[in-house]
Amino acid sequence: GVIVAFILGLSSLVAFILSSRLQRLISDPIVDLVRTAKIVSVEKDYSVRAVKQSRDEVGTLIDGFNEMLAEIQGRDEKMERTILERTSALQASEERVRLLLDSTAEAIYGIDLQGNCTFCNPACARVLGYDGPADLLGKNMHALMHYKRADGTPYPFDECRIYRAFLKNEGTHADNEVLWRKDGSSFPAEYWSYPMRRGGEVVGAVAAFLDITKRRRAEQALQEKEESFRFLFVHNP
Repeated sequence: GVIVAFILGLSSLVAFILSSRLQRLISDPIVDLVRTAKIVSVEKDYSVRAVKQSRDEVGTLIDGFNEMLAEIQGRDEKMERTILERTSALQASEERVRLLLDSTAEAIYGIDLQGNCTFCNPACARVLGYDGPADLLGKNMHALMHYKRADGTPYPFDECRIYRAFLKNEGTHADNEVLWRKDGSSFPAEYWSYPMRRGGEVVGAVAAFLDITKRRRAEQALQEKEESFRFLFVHNP
């Protein structure tokens, strides 16, 4: 009886040891998989991998999990490269536009639907008597440079041909008006204004203008010379 009891006890102990080892063989990989999944979820780090400890069903599960992580990591890396490439291309495009604006002799500026300056080139600031583009950004351009006519009478915003570009969604051109400098002096100008669109919707206007003082003086001198010749012709037949 004692021997039988001893054998039964020994058998139970061996069964318990084997059961514990078997449980660890199954539970340890699962615990490691759960731990890895938590790291991925919290840190959004898809480069980590769960450790495969066996080639059974649990090992197959871990392989599938690691393959999913690799696919997500590859997708994110590709997306990051695409974003970097597009950002670089956009920056290069903006730099080209900036160089073009900075090098052109024409004064160029853009306005939003409220008439506020969204960009301008150095020539625009210089012709209007400002230190630089920063002095104009965010300012209402009509109130700064086109607020009255050559005779000093007010020039209402809704009558301004520059703003007609987005008010009526059409381009405009004029060479018979004046623009006003920061110091209150004016100059004859020729300007063009065109609507700016984004996705088919008008979001503002871009305008370009020239100081045509020299042209007006040349025209005046030519007119005076023609009148002199006409006078001589009439009085000296």
